[in-house]
Amino acid sequence: MNLDQIVVREFMTTNVVTLREHQSLRLASGRVFSQGLDEIAVVDGSGQFLGLVSQRDLAAAERSHILARTSKGEPKKAAVLLDTLISRDVETVSPSSSLREVLSLVLAENCTLIPVVEDVEFVGVVTMRGLLTLAV
Repeated sequence: MNLDQIVVREFMTTNVVTLREHQSLRLASGRVFSQGLDEIAVVDGSGQFLGLVSQRDLAAAERSHILARTSKGEPKKAAVLLDTLISRDVETVSPSSSLREVLSLVLAENCTLIPVVEDVEFVGVVTMRGLLTLAV
């Protein structure tokens, strides 16, 4: 297997659940936990990649806001916007990046999900599962 000849476009996942930066913590948590995701990509209204939000970040945010209540005694977490939780300094690859580049990034950054961005538009992800399917 030549690691430089296999490109991301061949093994990336394109049907990916995403969130928008203006969505609430409640909605984000519901999507991440119901889908069983460790991380989820956040995009703006035009599909531009903004960053990732992890299950760990959402859980921590929920714990810190669990005591916040409205005047009616309801939890305020619906009012907390996802924009405040986005990890924006995220390494990405393009659809034409090589498998070698992806594997180097996985090793260097210890990541399990790599966003695929073409120009500034989010087009998919590379997952550990996707990488493992190449090996079998």
